[in-house]
Amino acid sequence: IGISNRAASEIRLAKYLNERTTSLYLAKAAVNRAILELEKDKTPGYDTLYELHKNREKELGNGQFSFYLIDEESLININTASEGVIERLPGLTAELAKDISESSLKPFLLKEELLLIEGITPEIFLEFNDLITTYGDGKVNINTVSATELNILGLGSEVIETILIYRKGDDG
Repeated sequence: IGISNRAASEIRLAKYLNERTTSLYLAKAAVNRAILELEKDKTPGYDTLYELHKNREKELGNGQFSFYLIDEESLININTASEGVIERLPGLTAELAKDISESSLKPFLLKEELLLIEGITPEIFLEFNDLITTYGDGKVNINTVSATELNILGLGSEVIETILIYRKGDDG
């Protein structure tokens, strides 16, 4: 029984190490593929929603990877956003928005640093994590920003609808 348990443990360890190594190289391959795609971009001056949100998948050996690109300018910069904009982020209250705006940790280098602010739990952070960034100059790219973020920025529903219709173009 003892030999059997030890052999089973060593087999699990070997499998874990193999999967870990494979995962590392698949992640590196995905990054290299994204860089290659960006270098071959025929329109580097602008990106469309189709270009960005297209899911790219590739099988390599016994594994596979998938990725999509995100325009950081389509997100709200937590370092430059007003307290009112921060307050409209999902899960945040006026008190938490004030704490973020007046935080001594600003400027945030990583959005995960918000977890260091008292009152921001991992659950609250996950509610707005995909809507914010710490990169850029605070301007939002109207061509790639989502309707949710336009609403958080304080635009009315008619303006948001007009922007979305215009972005689709005549051909949809």
